[in-house]
Amino acid sequence: MSATKVTKTSFSGHEKFECKMSWLPLAYKDIDAINDNLETAITITGLGSNKVKSLRQWITKLTLLDGGNFTEHAELIFSNDPYLEKLDSLWILHVYITQNIEKATLYHLFFNEFYMPTFTKESLLDRTQIWCEQNIKKMSKNTLESDVSVFINMYLKKNTKNEYSSSLFGDLNLLNKVDNEYVLNIKNASEISDNAFLYIFLYFIRNHEGKTISIKDLQVGNRSLQYTLALTEEKLLEKLEGLTKLSNGAIVYQEAAGIKQIYIEQTLKLNEALANIYK
Repeated sequence: MSATKVTKTSFSGHEKFECKMSWLPLAYKDIDAINDNLETAITITGLGSNKVKSLRQWITKLTLLDGGNFTEHAELIFSNDPYLEKLDSLWILHVYITQNIEKATLYHLFFNEFYMPTFTKESLLDRTQIWCEQNIKKMSKNTLESDVSVFINMYLKKNTKNEYSSSLFGDLNLLNKVDNEYVLNIKNASEISDNAFLYIFLYFIRNHEGKTISIKDLQVGNRSLQYTLALTEEKLLEKLEGLTKLSNGAIVYQEAAGIKQIYIEQTLKLNEALANIYK
């Protein structure tokens, strides 16, 4: 798999805080508080100054803002699921951040290029440092070390009585800690509904030109649908085969002479696919 070449990267901005489940609903409740001056934001959200700064960065990393307002897609998600109680909402936010290589570089790299089924903090840090050196990105070890720690905390499910104090992606069950290693739950991650998978598929191919898509690209391409969702090959193919019926023939999965491909017979609208998840 070829490496992704980027001109901009970001391995910081979170003030060493992972995004909490309760933070994004606070922003949706009063987006002006996030856009306003720091003191006002602290008063309205009840968060400390560094946490407010962190929240502002997470909203950007999750691509939820456009010109100071929530995007149309963010509005659809939060108006239907304001407290992020649906796993589908969390999967979609996970996809947003892992495809935002310029603002959330490590998240993209881990789920699209590195894809380490087992790792330690040290091995992930080493891999990230090597990538930075190869791509002529001068980053301090301390900055990368902090980003790796926050990344792990974003996905690690912790035992807490208050679910809203837990990390944003803990319920996706993507990461477990076993002794001193972290294990990616390729077979046991939380379920994605078929409607959410359709939307995520459309989001992945939104800039694709042409009517055919190689299944291999969806597996091991620089933007890997299989890796991002921590699916087995069998589960990915099962989900892709289901798109034909779900899309009423607009998307067709075919296999001929050992070659697996997706044919786009009709372009579907992203916002309509997103809205269908919440009907």
